[in-house]
Amino acid sequence: MCDISLPLDTNHSQDFIALGAQQKATFCLHFRNKTLLSPYLGDLDNPASLSNFINTQQLFCTQYKADFKTSVLDLHPNYTQRDFVDKNTQTHFVQHHFAHLLSNIAENSIEHEVLGVIFDGTGYGIDGNIWGGEFLKWNPSKPLEFSRVAHFDNFALLGGEKAIRDIRRLGLEVLFNAFKEDYTQLNLLLLKSLKQEFGDSTLETFYHFHQSDKKILCNSVGRLFDAVSALCGVCFKVDYEGEGGMILESLATKDKTPKAYPYEIRDNLILWQFLIQAIYQDLQNAIPLPQIAFNFHYTLAKIIAAIAQDSTNIALSGGCFQNKLLTQLTLEALEGKKVYLHHQIPCNDGGISFGQAYYQCLSLRDS
Repeated sequence: MCDISLPLDTNHSQDFIALGAQQKATFCLHFRNKTLLSPYLGDLDNPASLSNFINTQQLFCTQYKADFKTSVLDLHPNYTQRDFVDKNTQTHFVQHHFAHLLSNIAENSIEHEVLGVIFDGTGYGIDGNIWGGEFLKWNPSKPLEFSRVAHFDNFALLGGEKAIRDIRRLGLEVLFNAFKEDYTQLNLLLLKSLKQEFGDSTLETFYHFHQSDKKILCNSVGRLFDAVSALCGVCFKVDYEGEGGMILESLATKDKTPKAYPYEIRDNLILWQFLIQAIYQDLQNAIPLPQIAFNFHYTLAKIIAAIAQDSTNIALSGGCFQNKLLTQLTLEALEGKKVYLHHQIPCNDGGISFGQAYYQCLSLRDS
């Protein structure tokens, strides 16, 4: 348990509970001007974690004699926490990545305009797509709003959630985006692996699905890490969340002068397809994998710097910034600017409930 003071006094008698995210679940109680962030309670996709979450919440409420009539939830319509809320309870909803940003703003007591760089694996966007490569601007004059000033281009999750485990599907999808029908001419271990398991005809089926309108769209940097990991042949299927990205980070070694892969920014849309084409060429030219992995991290930092060039204050949040190399390269790329990091509150989904709680405090202050 963590007892943390939010950087404002609501002067309001209303108490509430913020119920966090589905993965790396925590909840945050706010009562009598105290804010209590629960311990890490696991992922709510199995009965044991679910029971632990409910029992811990009940223990907190009993221990602190708290009776909440207001709950704060994530926008995701299928998050398990929605089942915990009584129909008579007043509910408020906060977009996932805005909660990430607000958790940083609250922890660092930021009271001026800030650009949030929020990179993670999955978060439900206001357009119904999966977000995770976001640049969000926040202004304290309108504290309950954010402006999505830039984001990574969308790509599909081939087979839906299966692509999160079998990340070869993500690698295949980025190849479809980067090379179109010419993917059939590529020479990659990734494609050989897929052909051996599914056959050539199934790859064609995947391509037709890629072109269809009936697909789940995603712009997540976490999934882009997975795709590049599969493209490089260092991880095809993951046993735990973030495995592909962790392998890339551990593999990355700076050799000579780092190279930023090409990308484009059009109307605040970050086009990563050129990056994939360049990585493929490096693989064909037998560039060492540690250098490719480092260059990929370096390119992400350069993209952040390009979007943030007109911003003075930048807040980093989301699970991708658990990646020490990415964070360090980003700090170097943003030299001369004020960059806010997490120190007490998790930058991953464990901090979502704290951001939700801050949103509700802001709402009560302005009501």
